[in-house]
Amino acid sequence: MQFEAVSQLPPDEQAIVREVLESLIIKYQTRRWDVSRATATAAAATTTNKAAPPTKTPTKRAAHAAR
Repeated sequence: MQFEAVSQLPPDEQAIVREVLESLIIKYQTRRWDVSRATATAAAATTTNKAAPPTKTPTKRAAHAAR
């Protein structure tokens, strides 16, 4: 019913309604993008904060072979 009402408006007022709708859509998409970016950042921080497995020290044989 609202779209029907808008279709009855003069063209200049329809343009205003279109601009309002577009701005609301952009606002929603930006908010959604910010939330997904924050979620990805938090997930990356969680995985990088995990302790790294201990590294092996090279044996004398491996050190000699590297020379």
